[in-house]
Amino acid sequence: MSRPVIFSFCLVLSSNLFAQKGVQYLKALYTKNHHHWYHTMTFVQTTENYRNDSLIRKATWYEAVKLPNDLRIDFDTPSKGNFVLYKKDSVYRFQNNSLRNVNADTNPFLFFIGGMYYMPFDSVLQYLDTKGYDVKKGYQTVVDGAPAYVIGRDNESDTTNAFWIDTKDQRIVRIAERNRGQLLDAHLLNHKQLPKGSTETKVDIYINGKRVQVESYDQVKPDVPLDDALFDPSTAATARHWLQYQ
Repeated sequence: MSRPVIFSFCLVLSSNLFAQKGVQYLKALYTKNHHHWYHTMTFVQTTENYRNDSLIRKATWYEAVKLPNDLRIDFDTPSKGNFVLYKKDSVYRFQNNSLRNVNADTNPFLFFIGGMYYMPFDSVLQYLDTKGYDVKKGYQTVVDGAPAYVIGRDNESDTTNAFWIDTKDQRIVRIAERNRGQLLDAHLLNHKQLPKGSTETKVDIYINGKRVQVESYDQVKPDVPLDDALFDPSTAATARHWLQYQ
């Protein structure tokens, strides 16, 4: 009768160790980059859309990030006025420089690409909890030949929200998040070291296991001056675009 008790105790102990290790890896990542991460960044993105593994569309997007909560994406030529603004928990869509609609939504990438480093660590844990990431769950694995730790899942067959940390370079290299019944799985690739922090320069995006988009960054410029008006829905359409300064 003692064996099941010992076995159960070992399972609990193992679970607690993985829970502690996940928070430790997250805390190490946060400590490394807190107060030492870019605040703004602009880049030109080549966006490829796929359907049934076939390329169906290719476009150029012009993106500007202002951490922790602001992202502006201009589609094709910025002068046409077709763009979207992500503002913390809202998204504003413009067409021909006119606001077309506003929705309650978030961009899942902003937090992971740097927004978390502008928050207190307790707020980071709280955010992850509200988004369905269980930091008490985790396991070790390998990503592209590098050691990694998965936070939010117990094993490879688990499909709950999770993110992967490259434990050697201390970078987030993959994010999986369920939203409205679909599983978004983003692989962050080809990282480039910056004066403050780093950035992926390629993102491979899957929805429910099927590739839907590949993003490639060019002309990456961190910590460039960006006018607040570019991210303000009331002035974004008339603000001088950042591309005109470069």
